[in-house]
Amino acid sequence: MICPSCNDRLLESVKHCTHCGIAITRRSVQVAQIIHNCGWIARRALGGFFAGGMGWLISIAVSRTVELDHANAASFVEMLDLFPGKSILSCAIAGCFIGTVGGMIERSAYKSFLGGLLGVIGGLLGGLAHPAFDNLFKGQLYAYSFSMSGSWALTGAFVGLTSGMLEGTRNKILIGIAGGLIGGLLGGGISSQMYGALLMEVPSLEKLPWFAGRLIEFGVGGIVGVIIWSMIGLSEKLYIFKRRQLLEASKKVCDNCHTENILNAWYCSQCGSALQVAASREQIQVTPYRGLERIANALQFLSWLSATTGIVTVLVVFLSFLLQNFLFALFGSLLVALVVYIISVLLKSAAETVRIFMQLTEKLSAK
Repeated sequence: MICPSCNDRLLESVKHCTHCGIAITRRSVQVAQIIHNCGWIARRALGGFFAGGMGWLISIAVSRTVELDHANAASFVEMLDLFPGKSILSCAIAGCFIGTVGGMIERSAYKSFLGGLLGVIGGLLGGLAHPAFDNLFKGQLYAYSFSMSGSWALTGAFVGLTSGMLEGTRNKILIGIAGGLIGGLLGGGISSQMYGALLMEVPSLEKLPWFAGRLIEFGVGGIVGVIIWSMIGLSEKLYIFKRRQLLEASKKVCDNCHTENILNAWYCSQCGSALQVAASREQIQVTPYRGLERIANALQFLSWLSATTGIVTVLVVFLSFLLQNFLFALFGSLLVALVVYIISVLLKSAAETVRIFMQLTEKLSAK
């Protein structure tokens, strides 16, 4: 048994924790489970904030670059106004970043790629549909916010599709789509209102310090990401990732092919189906260094995020300067790739160092 308050290991028959003194009751266990679920959703939301903010920055940079290529007289505010409804490419880039969050957190290249691809598709459709939403809500008080909500709802629906697809059931696919769609509706509306309020408070954004302007852009994009992934995370916890509790068994048996799998497996080793049973924390060896583990996971996430940023930035740099100077485009993109690769490797190395330290400490403690 694990104490719901201090996470200390206890004997099955105890009524109070011998470490912190809390009563071990059904209610205290339920409260601990709720707190655990909220923390799980919060980590996904935080990942969405960073990915959404970074995606928004890159998207605006792309819009600005394209606009400067076509009309050098365009102001900073006019260029910002291009995003995201009037720039399909920008929507696709932002959708790509937000879509990769689940895979980044779970340290899965496959899920990151699938989520990013679906995010791109959703972003493209959202950008294409934006003019239609503009015409639909034209003349209404919150027309801009409504049209933005519609565009982001399409993007969020495709991002949410990732979680349901990997479960392989129609109901879970629909719930994932619904979670992403609701998150996109709310995120697009709230972020556009925030952006409009900032334009009213700061009529000339181009006169702001460079860092302040980028911080505003990051924050607006972060709001979209955090709301989308809050809704997706909530749908995952309440339904998509809900499992039957494994009781006395020491193996997870696949419902599809009946193959036995280890307790910490998420997918069947034989057929790849999502395992519909969950082992308790008592059954799985839990590291006592949860704080260090979360630091390692955060560093790993930042490594993935920097790599995603690098891939998109390299493509933007190369395509932006390709028609002007091929050699400059080639060497500029290679330089950006090298810098981002170094940053990604350093972050990943730091994450691995923390994990190695945890393993060595646990081995020494066992002796």
